[in-house]
Amino acid sequence: MIYFFENHSLDTDRRELRRGGQIIAIGPQVFDVLEYLIRNRERVVSNDDLIGGIWKGRIVSESTLGSRIAAARQAIGDSGEQQNFIRTLPRKGFRFVADVREERGRGDSAGVGLAGEYQRKEGTPSSHLKQTVTFCRTKDGVNLAVASVGCGPVLVRVAHWGISVDYDLQNPLTGPLLQRLSSHFHLVRYDGRGTGMSDRDAGEISFATFLDDLETVVDSLAFERFVLLGMHAGAAVSIAYAVRHPHRVSKLMLCGGYAQGHNRRGPARNAEEEERQALLNAHRTGWDHESMVFTRAFAALCVRFETS
Repeated sequence: MIYFFENHSLDTDRRELRRGGQIIAIGPQVFDVLEYLIRNRERVVSNDDLIGGIWKGRIVSESTLGSRIAAARQAIGDSGEQQNFIRTLPRKGFRFVADVREERGRGDSAGVGLAGEYQRKEGTPSSHLKQTVTFCRTKDGVNLAVASVGCGPVLVRVAHWGISVDYDLQNPLTGPLLQRLSSHFHLVRYDGRGTGMSDRDAGEISFATFLDDLETVVDSLAFERFVLLGMHAGAAVSIAYAVRHPHRVSKLMLCGGYAQGHNRRGPARNAEEEERQALLNAHRTGWDHESMVFTRAFAALCVRFETS
């Protein structure tokens, strides 16, 4: 059995604990404690339950049991204060409280995907996966909305224009790709400053702050290594982040990006410049208004870019 929770997986056949595709070294008893808690997550597990289930009734001191619980927490990044995974109930015991998805192991022929990481079965629907939206705060005080869905290796999609974590899973243009990714990865998306569920009054909006936003998101989730997906305007930000933090990016995927923006490509033809200025003026005047004219024009523009 393979148990998936957050960006972790616990493989009971191979006796491996992974975080974001990386194997976490833990002792045999610590693995047994973690497996027992996950397998019995629907109830509170007492000290006697753990001793009976793992040590088979042998005499075990409270300090030994406590050290194994602490080691299990450390292995999965759980803190004694927040207890997002293993919760202590005073005088009652422990309970594993994170959302868990189970998948039957497939032996040595199991689908081992990108860099030896487990992949889900093809066609697994992502509609049943629960999306979690949290917020993190940048160093200049902007609140960013961050969505997490799926289990497995961590994949971070960099924010770009025209997205909202509250809607893009159901968007007919972006939804199919994101749903497929969430069936294979722990997919993390966030709304850039000034868009979606993030703060609209964001102060400075620049390439430097876009890069700072990405750093804030991944630091807030404490990811050590992850796959980085840069689409459209997010491609340049992804490249800059990978150059600045090469030890944290396991793979870099770019889609629909560009080496230089319009203002850096040299003089444009008169018709191109007029079209560009017309679109820019429409964005400036219609962005905060529910105008059907602007909405239709912007939607048509998105369709053209997504299908080209």
